[in-house]
Amino acid sequence: DWFATFAASAARLDAWYEGGRQGPRPKGRLRRKSTPPVGLAWRLIALPMYLWVHDPDGRPRAMRRTNDF
Repeated sequence: DWFATFAASAARLDAWYEGGRQGPRPKGRLRRKSTPPVGLAWRLIALPMYLWVHDPDGRPRAMRRTNDF
């Protein structure tokens, strides 16, 4: 129910913006995030950098190789 409430709130605010901001503004600040399309060439360029730079858990490289925490 919690996520459904957030989704409904975001949908109301998005609809208000898409409708030209007519009428009273719905409560809240939550909006849906739209991801722009990325072409194949950019994905191929970005993938090596993502794999090399991105470190989701923050462990040093030596610890990641040994699966140590």
